[in-house]
Amino acid sequence: MKKKVDWGKPVRYIGRPDVKVQVLEVWVNDNSACLAVRGGGPGSWAIHTADATGCGMFSNIPEKHEVWLNMTPRCIGIGYPTRAAADAAAFKDRVACLHIVYEDGEGLEEKS
Repeated sequence: MKKKVDWGKPVRYIGRPDVKVQVLEVWVNDNSACLAVRGGGPGSWAIHTADATGCGMFSNIPEKHEVWLNMTPRCIGIGYPTRAAADAAAFKDRVACLHIVYEDGEGLEEKS
């Protein structure tokens, strides 16, 4: 099942991850969208229609997240937004505080 495109967040052309698309205007009607986009070259723009999944042409640019994880001999804890928050929640037997930066969907791609 295709993931829906959130037209309010940054979008890119599928197959051209180097090209960031600026959505200038979007008109949404139930399961479809009509959008005016700029991207692909200086001054270039186009009007596209797409369904909620982007019709295989568009996808959201993966967002980066940053978390701090407390690690004990028994487990790795939940993610905290800052090192200070992880320190405040740390148990006495903490052996490490891991800093993780990841993008949505990272590591979930199917292996061929």
